[in-house]
Amino acid sequence: MPTEEREWLDSGFISQEQFAAIEDIREGRVFSISSELQGLLYLGVLLLATGTGIIIYNHIGSVGHLIAIGLIAILCAGSYWYIFSRSVDYSPSKTDDPNPYYGYLTLLAALLSASLLTYLQLQFEAFGDQWSWLTLVTAALFAYIAYRFDHIGVLGLAITSLASFLGLRIEPDLFNPSITLDGLYYYNTGIVLAIALAVIGLWLKSKEIKDHFTPVYMQFAALLGLLSAMSATSDLGLVSWYSVAAIVLSACSVYYAFRVKSTWYMLYGVSVAYIIVSAWVIHFCWEVLDGDNIILLFLYFTASPIVPLLLILKSRRRFK
Repeated sequence: MPTEEREWLDSGFISQEQFAAIEDIREGRVFSISSELQGLLYLGVLLLATGTGIIIYNHIGSVGHLIAIGLIAILCAGSYWYIFSRSVDYSPSKTDDPNPYYGYLTLLAALLSASLLTYLQLQFEAFGDQWSWLTLVTAALFAYIAYRFDHIGVLGLAITSLASFLGLRIEPDLFNPSITLDGLYYYNTGIVLAIALAVIGLWLKSKEIKDHFTPVYMQFAALLGLLSAMSATSDLGLVSWYSVAAIVLSACSVYYAFRVKSTWYMLYGVSVAYIIVSAWVIHFCWEVLDGDNIILLFLYFTASPIVPLLLILKSRRRFK
């Protein structure tokens, strides 16, 4: 046991029971399962929202559309009543939840609201044939909930809904997990949206408006911008401005990693830059040198991974 705690005990600052409790914590005999419990609660909220939709879908013929909508509306109204009745006044700074279950009920209210809007559109075409407007309204609703009740998870839902409104989506392919962007419009949209998210996040931080939301904006901006530029380079070839954009965005990610001391941004930037530079080297060896200098490629791929690995490992030690 460190001498500091022993001095506290000897001076009477802590009791023998408190001294023993500290020793148990240091030795790992007592540990927190808060993260595990929070994960189970979030999983329960997701399963409840999903299960409600599945049950109604499977029994729609017997319960009827109006009853189904009514059940979702009642659950949604109950969730909103709970979070509004226990919420504190809006503040631009971070606010604490009034109880351990408040954040989960906030997430449930957001998910049920999205289910209700989707159901109204599916059965009654509340937005006509413009499904994209549904995603925009959902994004706006999620953004309001996120800022009104200070919920980072719902903010992530708002950003993904906005990306969906603009036509961006993730390809569910394990062997090609990049963003699927059909055409120049979508490549440019992904990059512009990434820049916009970064600007919004940094501006809100400078104004001290929910500045703890800034990492969410920056994470989405880094991933969306880098994947969009890299996907465009893959589809359109290295001889395009998108390869240059990928390098520039990678440099920005690395710079931001040093600024906020985050290994994640370093990993994003270094990985994408290494892929683009390696593609340039392969292009040079096969197109310019006609594939004659295979030894150059061998030496490059033998030695080159050392540089990004050292940067990432060094950042992990430095940013602790």
